[in-house]
Amino acid sequence: MASLLSHGSLIASAVAVGLIHFSPHGRIVEVCGNRVQRIYFKAYESQRSALAKPRSRELRDGEPFETVAFFGLVRVGSQLWAAGSDGVYKIDAGGKASTVPLPKFESIDNVGVSFELPDVVLVLTSINQRMSISGMVPMLVPR
Repeated sequence: MASLLSHGSLIASAVAVGLIHFSPHGRIVEVCGNRVQRIYFKAYESQRSALAKPRSRELRDGEPFETVAFFGLVRVGSQLWAAGSDGVYKIDAGGKASTVPLPKFESIDNVGVSFELPDVVLVLTSINQRMSISGMVPMLVPR
């Protein structure tokens, strides 16, 4: 979760949502009080989703059935950085996203770490491994 801006006495926060269980699904949302608004999602391209009929694999609001799962989110300046199941995303204030593949990780005292991105450090974690089939996912730490 990353704080975005203040709406009167309420603070809006961005939240990463991600689940990989048979099919991946996730999004980035803004939460402010009792209001939840989708900020970003991206269709997940797999061989199975490419073969499926588009209309039968679509949820409400035009969101595909399979979307990229997001497991980490931080705010750096006016941008959100998100760790997705297929790479690292930088999302600007207008909701436009750019992505880079996950970088190579080096092992430091048996912990996978990457310092390749300029604004964040990535740290691999398997904290949810007992409960999830997603494997190791990166946490983002702002520099």
